[in-house]
Amino acid sequence: MNIRLLALFSVLLIWGCSEDGNEAPPPEVNFTTQQAAISADNESTELRLVFSRAVSSGGQVVVNWQSDGLVYGEENDFYTVPASDATNAVALEYAAGEEAVSFEVRKGNGLNIQEDLEVTFSISDPEGFIAGTQNSVEVIFGENFIAESGLIAFDAGGADFDFINYVDLSKNQLTSVDKKTWDLGFYNGDGYNVILNSAAYVMARPLDKTDLTSVSAADTAGFGFQMVIPQFDPTLGASAWVDSPDGDLSKTAIGDISATSDDSPVFIIKRDGENRNWKKVKVFQSGDAYEIQFADIDSEDISSTTIDKSTAHNFVHFDLDNGVVSSEPEKEFWDIQYGSFTELFPFGGPGVTIPYGFKDFITINRYNTEAALVMEEDLAYENINLSDMETITFDSVIDVIGENWRQGGGPNAQPSLLDDRYFILKDSEGNYYKLRFTQLTSSTGERGKAEFQYKLIQ
Repeated sequence: MNIRLLALFSVLLIWGCSEDGNEAPPPEVNFTTQQAAISADNESTELRLVFSRAVSSGGQVVVNWQSDGLVYGEENDFYTVPASDATNAVALEYAAGEEAVSFEVRKGNGLNIQEDLEVTFSISDPEGFIAGTQNSVEVIFGENFIAESGLIAFDAGGADFDFINYVDLSKNQLTSVDKKTWDLGFYNGDGYNVILNSAAYVMARPLDKTDLTSVSAADTAGFGFQMVIPQFDPTLGASAWVDSPDGDLSKTAIGDISATSDDSPVFIIKRDGENRNWKKVKVFQSGDAYEIQFADIDSEDISSTTIDKSTAHNFVHFDLDNGVVSSEPEKEFWDIQYGSFTELFPFGGPGVTIPYGFKDFITINRYNTEAALVMEEDLAYENINLSDMETITFDSVIDVIGENWRQGGGPNAQPSLLDDRYFILKDSEGNYYKLRFTQLTSSTGERGKAEFQYKLIQ
């Protein structure tokens, strides 16, 4: 009997070992880019490492660095956050369930170079991971850096899309901001135009009044049910309360900006989110600047602010609680924006639309930036070159990429990538990049975690 039990135990032990051998391999870890840069215009860069799937337990990934003549230290040439130890190692902690870690490389106070120099960061033998093919990145310290390729991993904060991501392809740089940090954007170019924060689903509805103090809650009766996104009743005309999604400044909800206060209509500004009261607003010209007057709906305490134009940005962003805010990179330092967006969706017949909130939406910079969709069957991603640019039709409308890289995602359909296409983007410096989306959701199916790869066309 004992021999039989021992034999049975041995079989079970062997079977158990076989089961262990069938366990999934460790997740792979890769940098999202192979090049990054530090320059006078870009004094820091975030380096991001992504896991092929969410980790089951916490731990750390160690990155080692090797310098090409640069000295580590905040008072020297460069330093990292978190800090490196004496062995040139940066330890990056992660928690269970995470899919990425990151660290910053920053310009030191003593940096003074006469030629381009670089620091290489490499993934050390990672415990619990497999180092992928993109296991190192060169950070170039210089003035003329242009990234030749990269992998951008968006993070909009998950399914709620609380954040907007801006990407500068030539610097392989991603900037993330809270999408509700501003309400109105005042155009810095020729003329006078004001846009709404379409990422935060802001709406503007005009009243037949020009005096803010005469507006009360009675003037907005029923607006709470009408000024919503999506608004499925096209007879309300809610499409006129949002901006044209193509970025046409002649088709904004606020419209022409009056030269005088007397001719400026009052608008009701609807904002989503906690502690974000609706506002009554007037905007008019003030010399070469803008003047905005605003208050809570029932208040007679009117605030007024003069907003000067700035050539560094496309728009001056204004928050109706906090005034002028800095929430968008300078116009020369970003190419595309990712997150949520207000579209006009066909609904109810030819030419009829409703405002609808899209997620996983891409817009391009309106400043000297163009893009085009290319079908793989017409011109393969791997084969495209600079000579092909003459045959491609580019478009400068800001929603030229939009949701055209994916399908589904509405109330009755799960989103999925469209792998039969890619995009060409021409940035404000005249560089051509090809972009191909490689991921729509995280490994657990969470939205707001899209990825794309890109490469400079030479």
